[in-house]
Amino acid sequence: MESTIRNVEVFVRGVQTPVGSASPDVKCGAETDVSGQTVTVVKAVGSCRRVREALHFLYEEESEDGSPAVKVHVVLRGRHVEVHRRGEAEVDFVFEEGFAAEAFYKTPYMTIPMTVRTQEVRVSESDAEVRITLVYELFADKEKTADSVVEMRFCL
Repeated sequence: MESTIRNVEVFVRGVQTPVGSASPDVKCGAETDVSGQTVTVVKAVGSCRRVREALHFLYEEESEDGSPAVKVHVVLRGRHVEVHRRGEAEVDFVFEEGFAAEAFYKTPYMTIPMTVRTQEVRVSESDAEVRITLVYELFADKEKTADSVVEMRFCL
């Protein structure tokens, strides 16, 4: 059974620590870049809809360099999370604690095989918000490139 579409405020904070750097020490709301970490912060307005047992969040990430916005579709089923990104580059990531999932990062110039090895998925839901935290290792072409933590908050 499908529910109505609700507007949501979207806050995403991602920290990637390249191989050989210190492990990520993530504190929600901090926007500093320390120890070689790349910190990404996204604020957007989007929509949320429940379809059967899954929550679907849709939003667009605006670019500061003027390139077209990236359309993001996050699907949450229990502690299984999918992130689908569509824009100049495309990728479909699947996060499930304790599992490794293959993905293909497609650009206009090449496709890079990637693997996401999910270490932890934390989800909390209330009437006011949904929070998702993903802790994972990222591999590109079978080489580990980073330890990553992504925190997503959808305010309903």
